[in-house]
This record gives sequence, C-alpha cells and structure tokens, in this order.
Amino acid sequence: MKYKSHPMRHFTLLAAFVSLLTQARAQEPLKAHLAPCGSLGLSDWLKESRFRQPVQDRSEDTMWVAVKTHLLGKDSGTGRIAIEKYLDSFCQLNEDFGPSNIQFFMKDGWNLLNETDWHVHTTIPEGIDMMLTNNVPDALNAYFVADPAGN
Repeated sequence: MKYKSHPMRHFTLLAAFVSLLTQARAQEPLKAHLAPCGSLGLSDWLKESRFRQPVQDRSEDTMWVAVKTHLLGKDSGTGRIAIEKYLDSFCQLNEDFGPSNIQFFMKDGWNLLNETDWHVHTTIPEGIDMMLTNNVPDALNAYFVADPAGN
C-alpha cells in the first residue's frame, strides 16, 4: 500500500517548524544590541550597584603583576613574534601603566612553544586546550599566536 501525503499535514509541519525557528531566534539578542566583544553590556543592576559602593582611597604603593608569556610558533619553530619585538612591547606596557602604579614583571621568563595547531587554531576549544595545558598558576598568562580562532 502506497503512502499518500495529505496537504494539511505538510502545512501543519511547516507551521510548527516556522514557530520553532521564530522562538529560537527570539532568544538571541540582536547584533545591534550587543556591546563590544559580544557582551550584553552593563545590566541595570550593575549600573546602580557601582554607584552605591563606598569610595576607597587607592594605595600609592605599586601593584606588581606577574606575567607568564607563551610565544608560539609552528612545529618547525618558525613564525613566532621576534623576541625583541615582544620585549619592546613589554616595556611599553609598563610605561603605559606606570602612571597608575601598576608594573608587570616576567615570571620565570617566557615559554617558546612549537605547536602549529595552537599557533594557528581555528576553534575556541583548541585555544582552551592550549591554555589548560600551559597556563602557569599565580600569573597573568599571555599567548602570542598567529591566528587565535580567526580573531
């Protein structure tokens, strides 16, 4: 016996599918409503709470921030940022934050990692794997790669 399709069944399925798409789309914020970096910006609660916090005097002491830098290259060891350029950037970072009494220092130098899949990774999970594998505790970990998932 051959199955016969009924036009009403097609219409009902199409209506249900369109309804599901509309509901799914309604859950996403419009791109125009997003703040930089895909965030939703400040919530009303956060805007109000930041004005209720008591003002505290800031210490004049210099805040020291440990940085562990990971300079990535291809498997062959090529393609990484030049050490001189990295060092110049590190000095510039300290100059920029000097007036705020924040200074950065290298925690045990830097890592030279030769891993093409991390140096040019196409997905965020690959970057997460890189960080979970190499992050050093008690330091700001900075990674210099060629292409961080297209960003």
